[in-house]
Amino acid sequence: MNKEKKVFWLFYILLTLAFAISVANFFFLTPSLAGLNLIIFAGFVFIFLKAAKNLSRLKTEASLKATELKTVIENIKDGALIYDQNFIISAMNKASEEIFALPSEEVISKKIEPALMKNPRLKILTQVVFPSLAPTASQISQDGWPQIVDISTDDPPRQFRTTLNRLLDEDGKTLGFLKLIQDLTREKGIAQSKEEFITIASHQLRTPLTAINWSFEHLLKNLDDKKPELKEIVS
Repeated sequence: MNKEKKVFWLFYILLTLAFAISVANFFFLTPSLAGLNLIIFAGFVFIFLKAAKNLSRLKTEASLKATELKTVIENIKDGALIYDQNFIISAMNKASEEIFALPSEEVISKKIEPALMKNPRLKILTQVVFPSLAPTASQISQDGWPQIVDISTDDPPRQFRTTLNRLLDEDGKTLGFLKLIQDLTREKGIAQSKEEFITIASHQLRTPLTAINWSFEHLLKNLDDKKPELKEIVS
């Protein structure tokens, strides 16, 4: 039984007890006092019903906001995780399932902790939640929120950029955290391939270009002045 239900049942028991006392007072008190007691009881009932109505409204609004947030998360292209201050995952979108090769059912309501590094299926997810456990982690953002970190993992080699922000209530209290995950593995792999191609191409072309340049220099030296047109073309 959660805390809200416990409070409700306690309040209900007290309300029932107050009603029983009010009825009993008709037999032991004067009519005026019994009537006053009944008015107090009615006021007590009114306050209870109003509080219950407000609580129901707040729960409905909170549920709608949670639904809206999950809808937004499901439709973004980057991976997204929502977890509380105890690192218990409460939401995970389709992009995250693809990034970590994990179904959401295996992760939702699970507490992520460093010991999960020993589990090959959860190793990368654990490193993303705890960047300090990754082989390489670089803080991109300055102090404050959001916190942006570049992470490199191995086995398999992956590269991510994560953006962590807080989920706050109306009073500014932290309810949990939202972490967005960009998989940069393919993008950086393409950039590295381009660099390697340019390096190899430059090296491979250097030798024949040097030979061609040397041939032209040798030809210039051996051309006599009787062929000025040819010498002008070669130079």
